[in-house]
Amino acid sequence: MDTIASIQKDLQAVTEKLIQLLQSFTPDAFTKRPAEQNWSAAEVAEHLLIVNKNLSYVLKLDGATPDRDPDKKLAVIKEALSDRTMKIVAPESVKPTGTVQNQQELVDGLQYCMQQISRVVGEKDLYELCEQYPHPRLGRLTRFEWLYFIIYHTERHCSQLADIYSEVEASASI
Repeated sequence: MDTIASIQKDLQAVTEKLIQLLQSFTPDAFTKRPAEQNWSAAEVAEHLLIVNKNLSYVLKLDGATPDRDPDKKLAVIKEALSDRTMKIVAPESVKPTGTVQNQQELVDGLQYCMQQISRVVGEKDLYELCEQYPHPRLGRLTRFEWLYFIIYHTERHCSQLADIYSEVEASASI
């Protein structure tokens, strides 16, 4: 399978998983925090929407020829986002505001963003660096690396959503 088809398949699979998880919540459970310091499903969805909207813009910008292998940071990205024992604090700019609580609005927004991101896969050179907006910790990433960041980041939050679902649904049945 070629790179473009593989990325599009991975994006579609993670999007379907995300949407299915978000739609599994009742409206009350969707906005309920499992603990005071933890995000609700609505807040996780809003965070993903903020990140993915920003990245759909970044991916469309002109890129530059990299001075390194275009997938050099992929293993680091995967490792960091796959390890859920390591807490990652979101930068202020992508933290949920709590003002978007409508489940369908968030689902629709995320589906639209993921469609925009998937469209970039066939339109842009995936191996160019996105220089204008470096990642706060990883620095400049290629489109290829950003796309897998989106996939792994979404997978991480899908696991978080499954945990939230278990916690809020269990407390609702007590």
